[in-house]
Amino acid sequence: MFDKKVIENGQDFIEWAKEVNTSMGSTKRHCDLQDIFARSDIKTLLFAFLENEIDKQLLIFSIGKSQGSDVSFRFMKAWARKQAQIYIDDNEKQIEVEFQKLADERMTFLKTVRAVKEMDDEIEKNKVEVAQCKEEIRRLIKKTGEQYGRILDQENIIADLDIELDKMQTFKTTLREILKPQVIE
Repeated sequence: MFDKKVIENGQDFIEWAKEVNTSMGSTKRHCDLQDIFARSDIKTLLFAFLENEIDKQLLIFSIGKSQGSDVSFRFMKAWARKQAQIYIDDNEKQIEVEFQKLADERMTFLKTVRAVKEMDDEIEKNKVEVAQCKEEIRRLIKKTGEQYGRILDQENIIADLDIELDKMQTFKTTLREILKPQVIE
């Protein structure tokens, strides 16, 4: 029989829980067990509950039977938080590794975006240079065409002069024949 006034540790808590589950006796004993729980430090109770993995069901059932579902849910909630923290702690390293991997992939992506932007800028710069080169080629073709036109004009002038020279030669020859005795040079 549990005869202490408060629950001081995990062993006391298990003894109290066994008493609650086996007491088929009087309402007075049931009230006494409720009072023992109520007088006990809640932090001590929570600590003892969370540390005991073997008799967890016994403790939950006894708390629910003695104190009601609200108090039982409070203890189950604390246990769920502890389990979640254990899971988080166990997986924290993996989360850090995955986070670092994502950070590295993000940096790679940003470097790729930067490289693509630089290539795009280079392409735009090259387009401008190509346009300038095309304009220069057009200008040179035009200038060459003009020079070629002048050369053709000069060739035409030379051809005209050749014709005039031939005419003069013919005229000179004709004059020589007419004036044979006289030599014109």
